[in-house]
Amino acid sequence: MNLKFNCKIIFSDGEEFFGKSLCYKTNIFSEIVFNTSNLGYEEIITDPSYSNQSLVLTTPHVGNTGVNFYDSESERIWLSCLITRNIFKSVSNNFRFVKRIFYFLKKNKIILLSDFDTRSITKKITKGYNYVCILHNKIYNVNKKIFIFSNILEKIPYIKYSSTKISYLFCNFNLNFYHRKNFLFLKKVIVIDFGLKISILKNLVKEKILPLIVNYKVLNIINLNFFDGIVLSNGPGNPKIYKKIIKYIKKIKKPILAICFGHQIYSLSKNFNIKKLIFGHHGSNHPVNFKKKCFISSQNHNYFCKTKKTKIFSLLDGTNQGFSNKRVISFQGHPEASPGPNDFLFLFKNFFKILK
Repeated sequence: MNLKFNCKIIFSDGEEFFGKSLCYKTNIFSEIVFNTSNLGYEEIITDPSYSNQSLVLTTPHVGNTGVNFYDSESERIWLSCLITRNIFKSVSNNFRFVKRIFYFLKKNKIILLSDFDTRSITKKITKGYNYVCILHNKIYNVNKKIFIFSNILEKIPYIKYSSTKISYLFCNFNLNFYHRKNFLFLKKVIVIDFGLKISILKNLVKEKILPLIVNYKVLNIINLNFFDGIVLSNGPGNPKIYKKIIKYIKKIKKPILAICFGHQIYSLSKNFNIKKLIFGHHGSNHPVNFKKKCFISSQNHNYFCKTKKTKIFSLLDGTNQGFSNKRVISFQGHPEASPGPNDFLFLFKNFFKILK
């Protein structure tokens, strides 16, 4: 290992990449993905959908705006390792600045890597190399047999850890547009938390929809007659292993809003097949054909619904991006963005309409 580097990333074919480890120097084996967003790293690293993954940020410079916690999508960082080309180490000259990203990652015991050739690593991932070993200091070699365990990682029920442990109502009146006297919630929905982003809740509240967030394990004891609809949230991992949830969703007659992982669960409940992408969709610049118009969406998923015909599809690879009818709005991307464009925010308005 080069003396100026103290860490290396090893792929299953033996190719190695060298760089520096800045905090929480431990050895791990994990799935690796890349995100093409230029901004919004705070939202990205706090997204539960990245649970236990190593994340490569393709933008060459990260951290210059610091962390403010208002933009965080959850209470903690979920990924295992953040891989960058260059990390900003100084204090940000930013009125929203609270903490440097280095200390935020260190507090959460997340590996932070810098000075890596992220362009070459990204190209490697696009060829189907999705699992890596990240090694520190004097450990030079690794037995390639460890990559056999990649199949086991796909069977881990990550939502067991990312789902809420208690049920709660979300009433966010801290934002300026809620400072009015006669604000009333007009509809009530159940939000099944698989690894929920808080921006989804904020956008529901904007439409005067009161969300009750619950753990996926309590579905059978909830009386849906007291609610106007149900929301299936985003989340990490392989949706095909959750047979009981899929069976429950089949019985639901209420209006449904399904997002990302939730879209995959809904697709399985309709007997569609779910396949894994070669390198996933992760970023805030993915074009989607929606009713013969092009919209830019924020995406974060490794699996997709395989259908013969679809009216909502990715303009990058043609994969299914959703379903829409009088009772269901199901979208593979993230309509709440965070980070990303707001092209699909209208889906929350459409969901409110079908709740009536």
